[in-house]
Amino acid sequence: MAQNRRRKILAHKDMQIRIVIQILAMVAGGMLLVGGAIYLIIWQGITSPAFASGQTSIISIFDQVHKLLFIVIPVLILIMGWIAIIISHRIAGPLVNLNKGMRDLESGQWPERPMKFRKGDEGHHLAEQFNSMVEKVKLQMEHERNRMDSMLTEVESVSAKLKQEKKTEQEIIKELDSLQEKIKKSAQQGFTLIELMIVVVIIGILAAIAVPNYMSMRSRAMEASTKSNMHTLQLVIEDFAVRVDGFYPDNLDTKLSDINASLSAVSIAEGVRIPPFPAAALICPHLGYVNPFNPAANALDDLPGGPPAPAAGPSGDVFYTSYDVDGNLNGGTNPAARGYRICAYGKTDPVILILTGGTGN
Repeated sequence: MAQNRRRKILAHKDMQIRIVIQILAMVAGGMLLVGGAIYLIIWQGITSPAFASGQTSIISIFDQVHKLLFIVIPVLILIMGWIAIIISHRIAGPLVNLNKGMRDLESGQWPERPMKFRKGDEGHHLAEQFNSMVEKVKLQMEHERNRMDSMLTEVESVSAKLKQEKKTEQEIIKELDSLQEKIKKSAQQGFTLIELMIVVVIIGILAAIAVPNYMSMRSRAMEASTKSNMHTLQLVIEDFAVRVDGFYPDNLDTKLSDINASLSAVSIAEGVRIPPFPAAALICPHLGYVNPFNPAANALDDLPGGPPAPAAGPSGDVFYTSYDVDGNLNGGTNPAARGYRICAYGKTDPVILILTGGTGN
């Protein structure tokens, strides 16, 4: 096992450094965007005449920050997700093309045209090596075919001579020995072709392993997006509590007016579980909120029985449960809850993350 370990972390320095720089630039850009927006709003707020005269409180300034974050963070997640897809596609695309080329060779079909990756894809040297290998294999097979034709012609010639000429047994044996030596030399030279075919099969197996690994990375990215949805829902629930003096909704359809009659009759989801949400829903500004595994499936739902998430899924669904002040399930007994828990279901199992808030949860 120790012999199979990579001794160099940077196995392909140029490509790895390019990918790391792209990821760091994406993360740094996101941090600067969010941090700069927060700093700008706070600075404008505390330096404004309204704040100096007491007309604007620090709470209203932070309320502006929260509203901005509700819009900026989902949009930023969408942008960073799209950039991540582009970066991963530049790696996965060449692997898929290489895997297809290897499978064609394995099935005995020559590529219709030389392999060529798109501009910006990683691993262009692999395409060049693949094309070079294909050309060498073609030349080798053509050489072997010519050699076999030559050997068949030689066999037919010897056979015709033996039929026409009356030779002794020793002379016939000598002719056969000479032909046998030629066949042996041909077999020894043809062994290179066997080695090349073994290499083709091995590369095909490696490519077949790389593609499932990429799919596994894609599933993990979707679970990370599900966790992001959990945090987004938590922000909306906390915003709900701020509006009704610290109380949390009994369920996702509990309206503000159910707790405080002077407020508007709007709820978090307005009875919708599959985006897009109604314009009146409190979660409506979060444009990026969607089930990452299946956009046509539930993205959020109530879970009256409490965590963990149901063992049967569905994948990517986020669940909300409310509690009273004593830690018991609220269960619709009171529209105003004092605590909550948020859980979710990943691709095949519940997500190992439970968000909590309030008291008694």
